Amino acid sequence: MSTPRRFGRVSARPSEYLIKLHRGKVVAHGPGLSVRLWPGQTCTILPTSIQRTSFVADQVTAEKVGVAVSGIAVFRIAEPMVSFRMLDFSSKNATEQLCVILKEMFIGAARRLVANMSVEECLIRRKESIALELMREIQPVVSGSGRPDDSTDRGWGVVIDTIEIQDVRILSEKVFSDLQAPFRSHLELLARKSTVERDQAIHLREVAARRETLEVDRQLGERQREVEEQGQMQALARKERVGAAAARLARQEAEQRAEVERLSLEQKLDLGQLEEGIARRQVSIDRLRGEAKAWLDQRLREVDNVFSDERLRYEFLTTTLPALAEAFVRSLGEVHMTRFVTDRQPGEPGLLVEAVGQLLSVARAGGLDLGQILRRAPNEPDF
Repeated sequence: MSTPRRFGRVSARPSEYLIKLHRGKVVAHGPGLSVRLWPGQTCTILPTSIQRTSFVADQVTAEKVGVAVSGIAVFRIAEPMVSFRMLDFSSKNATEQLCVILKEMFIGAARRLVANMSVEECLIRRKESIALELMREIQPVVSGSGRPDDSTDRGWGVVIDTIEIQDVRILSEKVFSDLQAPFRSHLELLARKSTVERDQAIHLREVAARRETLEVDRQLGERQREVEEQGQMQALARKERVGAAAARLARQEAEQRAEVERLSLEQKLDLGQLEEGIARRQVSIDRLRGEAKAWLDQRLREVDNVFSDERLRYEFLTTTLPALAEAFVRSLGEVHMTRFVTDRQPGEPGLLVEAVGQLLSVARAGGLDLGQILRRAPNEPDF
C-alpha cells in the first residue's frame, strides 16, 4: 500500500486502486489510473490483489479438552472507496493493520465455536463446524453490509474468499493418546486380523498347493504305472509275437527241409528209375546192336562168299570208273563230241586214245555209258 503523494506524476498498477484528492475531496479515482499532482493535491493507492492472514486459537472444548485450531483466510478489497473511508491508509502498515484486525476476529469467533463443540467434531467436522461458521459470522461484517441484523451499507469494503482450518491439535498428550487408544486398538485389531487372514490365506494356498502337488504326484504315479504296465504288456506281446514268429519260422524251415528231403528223395528215386530205365534201354540197344551186327556180318559173309568177284567188278564199274570219268569231266570241261588228235602217223593210235578206248571198252563191257556220264554237269551227283 503506497504512501500518499504530494506532487508529480503518479501511476497505479492494474492490481491497485488510485484515489486523487484536492482539498479533501475526491477528484479522480480508478484502478490502474495515472494522474499528475499539483500543489494542494494528494493521492492514495489501495491494493486490490488477494491478501492472506493466518490465525491460531487455543480453546477448551465442551468436554474440557484443550485444542489448538489453526487456519488461514484469503481476502481482498472489493470496494476501495468504502475501505478508503473505513480504514486508515495514510500509514505504511495499513494492510498489516487490516490483517491483525481480521486475525483477532477469527481467533475470537473460533474460540467461541470450539467451546460449544466436542473433540470429535473439531477433529472430523472442521470444515463444516468451524470454517463455514466463521464465514457466516465474519463475512457480513467485512463485506460492506454490516452485521447480519444491520440494514445499512456500513462495512469495510472487504470480501473474504475462503477460510481454511489447517489443523486441530489436542494440547494434552495424554488425552490425545487416550483418544488414539481405541483407534490404535482397532487398527491393531485390524492389523492382527489382516495378519491372521493373510497367514490363513497363505496356509490355505500352501495346503491347496500341497494338495495339487499330491494330486499331480498321484496322477504322475498312476500314469507311470500305466506306462510301465503298457510297456510290460507290449514287451510280453512282442515276446509272444517273436516266439510265434520263431515257431512259425521253425515250422516253415522244418516243412521246407521236409519238402526238400522229399523232393530230393523223389529226385533220387526218379534218377534211379531213370538210370535203371536207361540201363535197361542200353542193354536192349546193345543186344539189338549185337544182333544186328551179327546178322549183318552173317549177310556180308554170305554176300562175300557168293559175289566176291562180281563185287570187285561192280565196285570198279560203279565207283572207280565213274570217279575217273568225273575227274576227266572236271579237268576237261563239258564235252559235246569226242575227237582225238595225235602226232602219230596215221593208223597209229596215241597213248591217251588207247587209254580212253580201253576205258570205254571196259565200261561198255560192264554195261556203263561213259558218254552219258561225260555229258552230265560237273557238280551233278552220280547217284
